[in-house]
Amino acid sequence: MSQPLKARSIVLAGSTATLTVFGAWYGASLKENQEIKKKEKARREATPADKLAVLEETKSRLVAKKTVLEDKIKQLEDRANKRRDAPQVKGRHLPGT
Repeated sequence: MSQPLKARSIVLAGSTATLTVFGAWYGASLKENQEIKKKEKARREATPADKLAVLEETKSRLVAKKTVLEDKIKQLEDRANKRRDAPQVKGRHLPGT
């Protein structure tokens, strides 16, 4: 294969790859914008009952997360208290004391 044909093949392959990547990115961007517009329209057209239902669902998820986090904090505090209150073994230094 001669040099000009090889260079041309490389340029065409690179150009094709660039166009494919750019086209995929642009198409994904358009689809994302359409989905955002649909969600905004649905939110605007929602009835007060629908809005309230969404808020209640969000509240229940947040309360569940809060409960889990509070339990984790309590467990960590209990472990810290046990370490602090545990006696040291003579001649050895226990971590955290």
